[in-house]
Amino acid sequence: MGRVKKRDMLAELYIDYDPFVVVHFALEGKEKALLDSLTFADEANERLRILGELMSVYRYANKYDDLISILEHQFTDYPLWNAHILFKLGQVCEGKKDFNRASKYYIKSIGLGVQDAWLNYYQRNNLAFCYNFRMAYKKAEVLCREAIQINPKAHNAWKNLGVSLEFQGRHFEAARCYLTAMRLNAIDQRAAMHLKRMLDRQPLLRNNFDSLKDYLFDKPGDPAKQWEESNENS
Repeated sequence: MGRVKKRDMLAELYIDYDPFVVVHFALEGKEKALLDSLTFADEANERLRILGELMSVYRYANKYDDLISILEHQFTDYPLWNAHILFKLGQVCEGKKDFNRASKYYIKSIGLGVQDAWLNYYQRNNLAFCYNFRMAYKKAEVLCREAIQINPKAHNAWKNLGVSLEFQGRHFEAARCYLTAMRLNAIDQRAAMHLKRMLDRQPLLRNNFDSLKDYLFDKPGDPAKQWEESNENS
């Protein structure tokens, strides 16, 4: 029996690898499978599901332009389907941080006038986010209020409304929106972060925030005016 060649088994077993290469091959395989599935899928909801998975794969691989090309070939004669595709194109452009182009897709999606509560909410919520980024705060406010009317329990529209109001200088109203978003979803910390930053920037609001909270929620009307009146009467 020959001698066993000495090896550094730590190096053999704990092999260094390039995670990008591993992820690349994994995503490449999933991409092909999803594209094949898309070719043969007939049912609309199944096609939307597959496209959603493709979006995740392509965004992870930073292949936004390829994804846009695929989506642009998905249009049909059906307005509801096309509204979903336009919405997805908006999402992809948001992922690229191209908020101008994303806005155009969302506007086109809304313009088709389809009735679908889920889609109608997200069309407006996402377009409002883009408008906030573009500093069109009043337009964002209008869209957020429309989104909230569709789904009052969706925390993200409250957060986006808070942003639009904050940068219009309506800090008391913004605080109410941020607090509402936090109450609706305590896990998502973005509204809390926006609120903290606003309080850091607004000493008057920060110094009186504990007394203000009651007026933000317990009484109807303009919270800023109510708070000022309560201080005058105290």
